[in-house]
Amino acid sequence: MANQDSSSTSCLNHGWTYDVFVSFHGKDTRRNFTGYLTDALDRKGIHIFRDDIRLKKGEGIPYALVKAIEESRIAVVVFSENYASSSWCLDELVEIMGCMKKKGQLVIPIFYFVDASVVRHQRESFGRSMEKHEERHGKETVSKWRIALKEAANLSGWSFKNGYEYKFIQEITEKISSILNITSLHIADHPVGLNYRVSKVVRLLAPNSNDIKMVGIYGIGGIGKTTIARAVYNSISSRFEGSSFLADVRENTVKHGLVQLQETLLHNFLGENIKLGDVNRGIPIIKRRLCTKKVLLILDDVDNLRQLRSLAGSHDWFGSGSRIIITTRDKHLLTAHGVENGNIYEVKQLNDHESLELFSLNAFRRKQPKENYVNIANRMVQYAKGLPLALNVIGSDLFGKTIEEWESALKKYERIPSREILDVLRVSYDNLDDNEKEIFLDIACFFKGNFRQDVEKTLVASRFFPEYGIGVLIDKSLVTISDANTIKMHDLIQDLGRDIARKDSPFDPGKRRRLWHCDDVLEVLTKNTGTDAIEGIMLDMTNLKQKVPLNSNTFENMKRLRILIVRNAQVSGAPNHLPNNLRLLDWDEYPLPSLPADFHPETLVVLNLPHSILTMDEPFKKFDHLTYMNFSGCDSLTTLPDVSGTPNLTRILANDCPNLVEIHDSVGHLSKLVTLSTERCPKLEGFPSGLRSKSLEYLNLRECSSIQSFPNVLEKVGNMKNIDIGGTAIKEFPNSVENFSSIEELILRSCKSFEVLPSNPTMFQNIEELNVEECPQLPKLLWKLLKDRIDSLPKLSRLTLKSCDLSDEDLELILSCFLQLKWLILSNNSFTTIPDCIEDLSSLLLLHVDNCNQLRDISVLPPDLQYINARNCMSLTSRSSDVILSQAFHEVEYLDIVVLRRQIPKWFDHCCKGGSADFWVRRKFPNIALFFLLGGQDEHRTDHMCEFHLFINDLLVLQGEREWPVDHVWLFDLQIHLTESERHNIREQIKSGWNHVKISCSVMNEPKDVIVKGCGIHLYKERMNIHDVSFISPDLHGSNSFPKNIAELLGNLHSGKRTGDDLSDYDEELELDSETDNQSMEVEEEQYSASINLQIPEICKISNHEKETDANSHKILMDPSRGTQEAFVSINEEELKHHRKGKFNKDGIGPESSMTASRRINNGTQVGDKINSGKEINGSSNPHVSENIGLHKSKQKSIILVEANAEAIDINENQVDIYHTHTHFPARIDNGQQSVPNAEAYTSIVESSVNEDNMETFYASLEAETDSESYPHGNQANIVSVITRPSEETKKELQFLRDLVTKKFSLLLHPGRSGLLKDKLKYLLTLPPEEGVSLRTNLLLSQLSTSFAQWSVDYNIASVKLESADKELLRAEKVREELKGNKEEYKGVKMVEDTLWDQLESLEEKKRELEVQINAIKTEIADLSAESNIAAKRKREVFEIAKILRSERDGLRNQVPRLKAEKEWAKVTQVNIEAEWSLLAEQVIGITTFEE
Repeated sequence: MANQDSSSTSCLNHGWTYDVFVSFHGKDTRRNFTGYLTDALDRKGIHIFRDDIRLKKGEGIPYALVKAIEESRIAVVVFSENYASSSWCLDELVEIMGCMKKKGQLVIPIFYFVDASVVRHQRESFGRSMEKHEERHGKETVSKWRIALKEAANLSGWSFKNGYEYKFIQEITEKISSILNITSLHIADHPVGLNYRVSKVVRLLAPNSNDIKMVGIYGIGGIGKTTIARAVYNSISSRFEGSSFLADVRENTVKHGLVQLQETLLHNFLGENIKLGDVNRGIPIIKRRLCTKKVLLILDDVDNLRQLRSLAGSHDWFGSGSRIIITTRDKHLLTAHGVENGNIYEVKQLNDHESLELFSLNAFRRKQPKENYVNIANRMVQYAKGLPLALNVIGSDLFGKTIEEWESALKKYERIPSREILDVLRVSYDNLDDNEKEIFLDIACFFKGNFRQDVEKTLVASRFFPEYGIGVLIDKSLVTISDANTIKMHDLIQDLGRDIARKDSPFDPGKRRRLWHCDDVLEVLTKNTGTDAIEGIMLDMTNLKQKVPLNSNTFENMKRLRILIVRNAQVSGAPNHLPNNLRLLDWDEYPLPSLPADFHPETLVVLNLPHSILTMDEPFKKFDHLTYMNFSGCDSLTTLPDVSGTPNLTRILANDCPNLVEIHDSVGHLSKLVTLSTERCPKLEGFPSGLRSKSLEYLNLRECSSIQSFPNVLEKVGNMKNIDIGGTAIKEFPNSVENFSSIEELILRSCKSFEVLPSNPTMFQNIEELNVEECPQLPKLLWKLLKDRIDSLPKLSRLTLKSCDLSDEDLELILSCFLQLKWLILSNNSFTTIPDCIEDLSSLLLLHVDNCNQLRDISVLPPDLQYINARNCMSLTSRSSDVILSQAFHEVEYLDIVVLRRQIPKWFDHCCKGGSADFWVRRKFPNIALFFLLGGQDEHRTDHMCEFHLFINDLLVLQGEREWPVDHVWLFDLQIHLTESERHNIREQIKSGWNHVKISCSVMNEPKDVIVKGCGIHLYKERMNIHDVSFISPDLHGSNSFPKNIAELLGNLHSGKRTGDDLSDYDEELELDSETDNQSMEVEEEQYSASINLQIPEICKISNHEKETDANSHKILMDPSRGTQEAFVSINEEELKHHRKGKFNKDGIGPESSMTASRRINNGTQVGDKINSGKEINGSSNPHVSENIGLHKSKQKSIILVEANAEAIDINENQVDIYHTHTHFPARIDNGQQSVPNAEAYTSIVESSVNEDNMETFYASLEAETDSESYPHGNQANIVSVITRPSEETKKELQFLRDLVTKKFSLLLHPGRSGLLKDKLKYLLTLPPEEGVSLRTNLLLSQLSTSFAQWSVDYNIASVKLESADKELLRAEKVREELKGNKEEYKGVKMVEDTLWDQLESLEEKKRELEVQINAIKTEIADLSAESNIAAKRKREVFEIAKILRSERDGLRNQVPRLKAEKEWAKVTQVNIEAEWSLLAEQVIGITTFEE
């Protein structure tokens, strides 16, 4: 396992485990082309997996080979002449094409002396091979192979028919090498859970299509977006002409600008250093240069549209087949850029198992925590909430630390999160606008987990814009919305928000805007240090028991307080002042009887004061914006006062107020009221006389036992969802209730005073749920109302009739009226039978019949029924329990059943005593149903809580709980307990080869006298490969205790070897030893089952296909009461005598071999001439008939009665009947009519189906009947016998037998089915005569039993012979192939010799060319040497000059001060001269001017 794990890691970190996987036909190319190709690749340093392992003929490819294909970067498929003759090669090809589609694997086909068109269309040798495969493997398997061949042949590759192989191989090698030279990216040190997520993204990319796709990956920071993108890049980059991974686009845009990113992109794709200088110049260049290239571009961590428009503006920038992947935290960026929603992948957090593994790899350098660290490690994992960043950071920080240090670190993280984590998460916050930042901080500090609509109302009142702002937060993955419309936020994101809020004033809580931590809030409230900076306070004392002392002016300085939430706090003292700026006041156990007199919060939206001592004597004034009011659990509240001052009120809750007597009439006049609930207020009498709100949706008066009348409905209400008046004293609805035009749920539970239902049933038109529990009078009122108007409840899907004293007649009426039901609750009723018409409820998913003590019989159930509660149905027969449990046999999904049962059905595939069972799986986890039987002593039949676990390779992957009583079983489809992440985790835990799976169940709290007595596993075989499951350890497959082959295995089963167990119904399934055994069974199964399949339909079908012949021979009548066809045929009495005397085989009847029986079936005596065509038979005899034969006086002529499911033979006064009997395990019954075989076949079957034992039994029964009954005699010309009608049970017994034996004979050898067939035959053959089983049926069943036993042995012997013959044929073929291989090897060696001579000649030519080059180089060396000598001479000359120059420099260095002084003197002299000259010039100018 360690090797496999490391291989998986290598695959992710470096792209793949193998560079190339080569698929080829060994005998064609192993010793020549493929051998040279793999050798050339190996010499290039390319890591190859070459499929050159030999398997036994008929075996499928091993899982290790499948794993190698999946972990290879490139698959090379060498198509040669005999490639398609190997099923192994074809299986490989299917796997390879699957990896190409799922993982983006590059597939390169090579057509070696074969045309691509031959492979594509399966012609010539490929066509002949496909035809042979269809005979052996069936069309379904071959169809997959054909598709794979066609798809592979359509790919671009190489073709070789002539030329030099070494050059061809060199070309292939160079190409593969160039592909592999693309640099892979490092992905992660511990890529836990990555394969599943990468496969999801690759599936979105659809790498084989030629269209251009943009795919987005988004999620919160640190969730693993970049890691997934790198893994995808490594997976598929080799399929493109160019690839570029631009990492950290957001950060690099800030540091270097978009121009540099554009230049990097062009360099990656074109290999050119193009200087752009401007973004707008780069856009057309990128588009022009890349529009014809198939490229892969990944833009990582994008945070604005300008980046996308500059780097990947639109699809037409890139060539056909290109893929652009964008990772971002902002989903809106993707949609705004035109990425379709279907191409966006949201990265979810790791599940618990993945989180623990990743954390442990960082903290312990192993996959599981150390034993003494398990508890604290799980707490750390819960804190990280599946965020890979947090798991990596925290795990690394704690590596090598003590448990005490871990505990301290956890406390620190909970108060002050890791800065490294917060810095990554804060990027999303920093990109928000002010409106969204404020909303984010309010949610992080106060509103996580609240309903979205409530939060939005509060935020609107705070002058924010929440509809838009929350949408932005959702797009940036900072919040999510649950299915219940509550706001969810990752714990670490919440920590980020609170950390930002804390930084307002890190050391003075009184100056922060938001306070949520208990210590900070207590400091402000108790020390009265609050300021007007505070906008929100939440005090939650759930885990603290200290009292909170408040004084009268606690909130006086908090004038800007918008939000005040106090929960679970024991307050001493009370504030006399509350800020009028409040938008939300949520105070559990508010300490005052009324609100402060000066409290007039005009902007208050939510007033939530449950469990308070409020009396509310004053009306509400100046509460214009109030929408929500909750006074539930207020014991002192007697009256709900005038609310006319709250016109916007939409919800009023006053539940569990034991002293509430009156609700003010103004409540009924609220025009915007949506919800009014006063549940469990027993003294409430005064209720508004009318309701005026058109918006009303929920009205709940449950258990308000003093309310006697329902309020009038004053307006049309179009959206009423729920009315619950259960437990009230209301007697009827007023006529105005018709204004409720769309009630969806009506709850009348325990309304025992209800007398009249509305005469106009229009109010029921939209009802989806109706509950009349504990109202025995209501069902009858409802039936009366709906009589002849069944369509008055067209949408009813959930019906509860618990404790309604329903009779069998009531139940049949219910089931016939409401065929669209999905839920049906019938608990605690008096009916004894579930009628067969329940089968017509095709939509029924849930059925409760618990505590129906008189319920005995259930014969059929709807086909898709999933949830069945049949607890404490103590009269239920075992056959009825089997009917319920048979839902698993018929592979109904999502089963969850509890029913009375003391044994495990023998059709279960694997059963064990006690509470645990083991099995082994490979490839993937199967679809299974689990079965746990609870036993022990418990007279009260109370439910006991049990816990079940699922382990894979000793790792706990699932646990769950369920309670049920003793002597009951819990049967469930494992799928119902699996979330999507748990399914993914189970897939991840299935390693290559066999995986050990263990299920266990135990009673919690361990009562001494209650235990899990047994457990079982049933495989849903239609959705799995049964060869991938074994109930015997693979380690035992080679031991003496395990059967060596299928013959020994089945021989053991037929000889009666079973596990010794207290539970008599146990019947363990054994796994077939190998796929080869299974295939050998399939080769001859149709031949060997042909004869039995000819007899099987005769058990339950009687001839009817001649009904269109001469009317005198056959009269066809219809029985309207049964809806079946009856055919009447006359037969000579003499024939019955032949049957009675057993004159069918002159040599006597004994056990026949399969071949003999087959011949007798096909060549049996034809009795068509023995049918009397239109002639009356007026013989008279003194017959001996069995107990199931009766006589009747009649004027009609003697006839034979043949029904679709029953037959009677009447020869004068004698009749023989054939009927079905009930089975212990019911089967589905088709409603269609059955086909009926002809009389010839009937007689032929009887003649081949009698043995001595049956004849003795037959005559003994005749003798008994003669002694016990007397028959009337007289001169009646015609006497018709009364047919003894069998019960429905006997019919269904044979119906099930027909369903079972119409399966292929080889499938009947399955342990569960063979045991079941033998038990059914034994049961039917031992039925007493009064059960209505006819002579013909008895004889045929006897033949069926004998034939099955004999043919099972014959089949096993044939399997052994087939295996032996296969071995000898393989040996002969091996010798022939070795000789052929020797000849091919000689050709190959000769070809190698020729190739080597060619190469030698080529090398000699290269040698001569190199010698010329060497001489030229020598000349060049001599020239360079002369030039070198000249350069050395010049170097010495330069050195001499340098010495002279240095001497001069030293001499001049001493004169520098003097020279500087002279320089300064010269400058001064020049300046002075210039000045003097200027003065003289001015004088000259002045004099000359004067003279003029």
